[in-house]
Amino acid sequence: MQGVYEKKRWTLDAITWTPITAPYDCNTVTLRNLDSVNNIKLRTQSGDANTEDILTPDLQEHLGGPSQPGGSFRFSKAQTVVFAQTVAGTGPLLATYLV
Repeated sequence: MQGVYEKKRWTLDAITWTPITAPYDCNTVTLRNLDSVNNIKLRTQSGDANTEDILTPDLQEHLGGPSQPGGSFRFSKAQTVVFAQTVAGTGPLLATYLV
């Protein structure tokens, strides 16, 4: 059975762009930087710095909206929502998924 609400901690590093994926079909993903010191970089395309944004310590970003036309979900199971990398340290990044 598909989940309705789930949290997942992602351990990151300063070298690899980690794909943050949806564990099930959902419409909302919230990302929170649990590191109290270091920024986390977010990209929609891992190889393109023009798609980069910064998630500062202890803040969160909300990704979501209405479902796609035809009733499908905004984020499909196993779809990469965003790529994440720390500036230093290992994060973590907390992702919250909601149908």
